[in-house]
Amino acid sequence: LKLVTGEAPTPYEVPNLDDYRCLSPGTAEAPLIGGNLTLLAALCGTPWQPKTAGHLVFIEDWKEKYYSLDRQFQQLRLAGLLDGIA
Repeated sequence: LKLVTGEAPTPYEVPNLDDYRCLSPGTAEAPLIGGNLTLLAALCGTPWQPKTAGHLVFIEDWKEKYYSLDRQFQQLRLAGLLDGIA
């Protein structure tokens, strides 16, 4: 918790210090689901594809190229994983 809140220094260099911005400010309350983008995209169309409707969805990945991120988000969108998310 101290690391996430900035009270403790990171034990390694953080490679991606790009500026981030909030696309939709506000608050939300719902069950949380998500994980690694590459793995979520790989689960599309399988019995293990998560049911994301009605959930807050968090997605992370590490050092992916923008074209790869776009392709994987499109796969999530086409598989319906972004429909009805909170």
